[in-house]
Amino acid sequence: MCIRDSAYDEPDTIRHILSLLGSHDFVGLSETRETEERKAVLSDYLPDGTAYFSSFLDQHSGGIALVIKGTFLKQFSELEWEVLERGRVAVQRLRGAKGSLYWYTVYFDPCEEDRHIELTRLIAHSVNPAAHCIIFGGFNFVCSCTDRFVKRTGTWSTADRNAAAEWHRCMGP
Repeated sequence: MCIRDSAYDEPDTIRHILSLLGSHDFVGLSETRETEERKAVLSDYLPDGTAYFSSFLDQHSGGIALVIKGTFLKQFSELEWEVLERGRVAVQRLRGAKGSLYWYTVYFDPCEEDRHIELTRLIAHSVNPAAHCIIFGGFNFVCSCTDRFVKRTGTWSTADRNAAAEWHRCMGP
């Protein structure tokens, strides 16, 4: 059985995003549990010129977002946000005179372990080897036994063998 924490503290979340934007060009978010209303609230607080891209399911599950400073975006002539799997995987493709950058924002639901391999393949299929790629977010699986510590027991968790093997097969070591 998978239990989700449904707490969502908008003021703290907004303050944290704005704080991160103070020293970073972009902020990636996973498990946003976003709604159109929450998206509008956050958008109102973002500095002028800041771009906000998201894909979400509902206020109880999943969701991904990418916030990018306008000053960073000025380095690119083309940008394209593509949702590969609603609320789970999206890519922001940036292209310019200096090259291309693809940002993948992901959320692999821990309650849908059977889908982790499918989503890994979806990402791998859309990667452009000529572009610089960054893949970040909530994967909810680990490739090594020492990647995740179990607070309750004080031991290392076990690697998710099938998901890890597919990740390495598709993305490399």
